[in-house]
Amino acid sequence: MQTKIFTSLWLLLFLSVVSFSQPVQVTKSYGKPVFMHYMPWFDTPQYGGGWGYHWTMSNKNPDVIVDGSTGKRQIASHYYPMIGPYDCQDPDVIEYHLLLMKYAGIDGVLVDWYGSQGTNGDVGSLLTNSNALIDQTDEAGMKFALILEDRFSGSISQVQGNIAYARDNYFNRNNYYRHGAGNDPLVGVFGPITFQNPGDWTTILSAANEDVEFLPLWYEAGDGGSNSDGEYVWIYEENDDYYSRMQTYYQNRAGSMKTVMGVAYPGFHDFYAEGGAGSSYFHIPHNGTGTLSQTLGLVNQYGSNIDILQLATWNDFGEGTIFEPTFEFGFSFLTTLQQFLGVSYGEYELQQIYRLYNLRKQHAGNGSIQSQLNQAYDHFVALRVNDAVSVLNAVDGGTPPPPSCDVVNIPGTLQAEGYCGMSGIQLENTTDAGGGQNVGWIDAGDWLTYQVSVPTSGSYVVNYRVASGNGGGGIRLERAGGGQTFGTIGVPSTGGWQNWTTISHTVQLTAGQQEIAIVATSGGYNINWISLAADGGGGGPNPVWGTVQAEAWSAMNGVLTETTSDTGGGENVGWIDAGDWMEYLVQVPTTGSYNIEYRVASAPGGGSVSLAQNGANLSTTNIPNTGSWQTWTTVSTTVSLTAGVQTIRLTAASGGWNINWWSVSSVGGGGGNPTGAVYKIRNVWQNTFLADGGDRVTYSTSASGAAYEWELVDTGGNKELKNVATGEYMHVQNITGYVQCTAITPGWGSAQWVIEDAGNGESRIKNVWQSNDYIHVENLQGHAQYGTIYPAWASAKWVLEPVSGARVLSEFFIEQNEIKTVLDIYPNPVTDKLTIDFSGSIDTETVWALYDLSGSLIMKRRMTAPRMEIVRGDLKSGVYMLRISTENGVLSRKVIIQ
Repeated sequence: MQTKIFTSLWLLLFLSVVSFSQPVQVTKSYGKPVFMHYMPWFDTPQYGGGWGYHWTMSNKNPDVIVDGSTGKRQIASHYYPMIGPYDCQDPDVIEYHLLLMKYAGIDGVLVDWYGSQGTNGDVGSLLTNSNALIDQTDEAGMKFALILEDRFSGSISQVQGNIAYARDNYFNRNNYYRHGAGNDPLVGVFGPITFQNPGDWTTILSAANEDVEFLPLWYEAGDGGSNSDGEYVWIYEENDDYYSRMQTYYQNRAGSMKTVMGVAYPGFHDFYAEGGAGSSYFHIPHNGTGTLSQTLGLVNQYGSNIDILQLATWNDFGEGTIFEPTFEFGFSFLTTLQQFLGVSYGEYELQQIYRLYNLRKQHAGNGSIQSQLNQAYDHFVALRVNDAVSVLNAVDGGTPPPPSCDVVNIPGTLQAEGYCGMSGIQLENTTDAGGGQNVGWIDAGDWLTYQVSVPTSGSYVVNYRVASGNGGGGIRLERAGGGQTFGTIGVPSTGGWQNWTTISHTVQLTAGQQEIAIVATSGGYNINWISLAADGGGGGPNPVWGTVQAEAWSAMNGVLTETTSDTGGGENVGWIDAGDWMEYLVQVPTTGSYNIEYRVASAPGGGSVSLAQNGANLSTTNIPNTGSWQTWTTVSTTVSLTAGVQTIRLTAASGGWNINWWSVSSVGGGGGNPTGAVYKIRNVWQNTFLADGGDRVTYSTSASGAAYEWELVDTGGNKELKNVATGEYMHVQNITGYVQCTAITPGWGSAQWVIEDAGNGESRIKNVWQSNDYIHVENLQGHAQYGTIYPAWASAKWVLEPVSGARVLSEFFIEQNEIKTVLDIYPNPVTDKLTIDFSGSIDTETVWALYDLSGSLIMKRRMTAPRMEIVRGDLKSGVYMLRISTENGVLSRKVIIQ
């Protein structure tokens, strides 16, 4: 294997002229203070004499290694910190935490503070840990404040003593956060739990010797009486609903408060039951970064009623509500924050901070190298990232990264030396075809990251151009930061470091711009380039119709995506300059005139968008100034489209606007409620939408995707409600109290409905078979119900919102020439793997494909045998459609992934 050789002479010269740098504040577009709630309660044998309870609970032992390949220990959490279990006194850990927060756009920490005295036996170690964090905040350029825990205070005098300690040790620091016109020190209380009398808090807070900006939990300001300056929102779920409770608070209560601290969080999944520490509270799924985006969306929507944003939490591993990078989620929560807060940094900077931490531990006890790493830290706090990385490169033998990395559209080729970030590698000139440089000196654990734009979710072939003098190496392709592995492949011996060959494997990728990483599971090889393309069995761009999400392009030039606050959430496309473009494959049903709608926002002065079909420009539409980048409106035009699969390109004739979606619908489709009209069905009380959730009808605030769209089918005066995504019908045939959505027998009265006028543009939906029963959501159980109602119930009133240009996906899945044979799939619902039994004839054209309910292709393979298996892998829970197609026709079935 090659040996890394480097010199640090230049670094010694560099360090001789560098002095300590003052911290510089990160610039962000979000204009209000942002704080991270921090738990200082983790202990290890190195500092605390043993593993703390928050790593062990009642039945876990971190001394047990559960994965020898990664070194993962047994801890009391569903999630594992990227740096492993740590001690809150460790200065390297604190440095790592504060730098990550800083580069995510966070202004400071809210310490979950137990005080200097109390009835809990670990109050002393908690104070030591808290002070270790607080003492490092100022040099990192971060603020801090306290969220007081009063639950372990045995008397008013003890809480007074804690406030006095804060007065003498914290309030007098320049970086203690003060708020409001009075510039008062901010103190929150988790509850209060023990002291719930306003007079008690008058006595307690008098120990501050100044007015305090005092915030109890939401709905508990009354416990503090006139001492309370407002409230702060926290993580809570009731009856499977966390979103509506927060929305109601922001909308109806927050506006009347002097100071409100809103909250955003990524999810909640506690370990208490598994850890033998009591019962679990509730479970709010993370949904990747979906829950975080939802809670941030509420903060954005009700920003005028929110004064401070609290992020909950950095590191409550026991409750699974964590922003700290983990094996499972990588840096995704922090990169989502970076986009929301509008900072100019991304995952690359976070990776370099992680690299600094690893070098701290790798060279512990080496005073010379630690001095160099101190210089890197100084550069980081002064926002001199390139200087910091240069120091890290000198320490670990790396080479400086390129000044920037380009986004490569897939299909495309990544030159290995064109990385965005790396650890441990070096470059050299290559003798391979095309010349240039290759990456070499690759050891186990070294990595490289690249920015790619994947046009659509599906199956992709990845080729690696490699050379190896001895073989035995391995490559893991993953999402940058870890948390999702796409695939692994071994590297053979090629007989020399410049004897090149190409190896390949097939992986599943999701659509959108993303950062991927190549990680060396074992070293001993060089890489020249990596190419990615849709595999021969499918996975390429899938023709779309109806409402098209702007980020679902098949190709693009010059644009980026960001989280949107528009209805439905998700992402919008932005950073659009003149000449930028996005292309889409569109399945036009017939030649004719079509309405085109664009969902757009513009802060400066508007712009314009041109639409072209197969290269021929058809229209240019002006986009107005909407007042901000997230204030949305819809503009439209009419064009003539030709039948068949067409390439539609949207080009910025002039830039300065965002687009969330665009839609295409036939001109002259009729008025009123024609047969086949498609609607989203919104509840008046909860502002939620009905969806096909499997075998039952569910509801959510999302309304994203065809599962939320319903076709009104006329049955001679009554209506059937047919789901656009699955082709199944809403009915009340089998399960008392719940509205179902399955296949039906034609003529079922249980699947027929009367749409009654309830006034104000609202309707009630009454079942024909159970003629006294209406659809409602009165009891908030996550599923739509049916039963008798009071006419005034808003929970039984609905607004049928027409879907412009909706595509009836059920027609895509169930075609008229459907194969007349047997298709059996089991088990369904699926937990691990799905078996397909197909008794039809199999030829070279027989293909099975799995689609989500928006019609996006998830994976596609040729049928090579009558029985095949689909391994669940990284498929998310939800409803999918399985489609088998041959030269004779197609057959489809619904698949439920649990």
